[in-house]
Amino acid sequence: MNSTLQLSFSYCHGENQVIAALYGPSEAKGFKSDAAKAVVELTIKDVTTKDQSIGGPYTQETLRSELKSILEQVISLNSYPKTLFHFQLFIVQKESEAQLFATCANALFTAINQAGVKCKAAPVTAQTVAVRVSDMTDDEDINIEILETPRSSTLAGYTLLDLVVHQHKDLLYIKSSNDSLDFTSTLLGNEKSLTQFGNMIEKRSLELFATMTTAL
Repeated sequence: MNSTLQLSFSYCHGENQVIAALYGPSEAKGFKSDAAKAVVELTIKDVTTKDQSIGGPYTQETLRSELKSILEQVISLNSYPKTLFHFQLFIVQKESEAQLFATCANALFTAINQAGVKCKAAPVTAQTVAVRVSDMTDDEDINIEILETPRSSTLAGYTLLDLVVHQHKDLLYIKSSNDSLDFTSTLLGNEKSLTQFGNMIEKRSLELFATMTTAL
């Protein structure tokens, strides 16, 4: 790798720990170069196992692909033509598989923040919550139960939601562990549940961002 290491640090999220590194922005060459914008590369290595399945719904490749796509949404790529950002993540402790997405994503967002990378969406934080939708009451309100920091990726009756939150309240990304849950219509289609969910993610996002800004 010819890029210059800009920063490297250890990031902890609950009982998980990753080592994150950012190389660049550096000059992109050959097929990696784009005259109009920066190119993002991301490599992930789980040093705790030789298995490609790293827990929950992800393999190393699916997690890498999801996070790379999110980075491309967050970074102002047009501000860095003909350049390359190369991020590296090493998973060194993985006690809470349910929080692995949030751990990795927040490590990347910390790197962006600390390196002063220009962003289209900032600040951004990631969180994983567990949601259980109860039966509707007679007045057709939806009752929801939310666990803010679930540890297990298989909680009976709950659906895990991986979230990326922009400006502490707007959803930039959401992925459900339950393909049968119509999240938009079931959870956010009701004013009561929308308010409850919105208050929770804003509170959690503010807490996470406070820890991220002092991570190094």
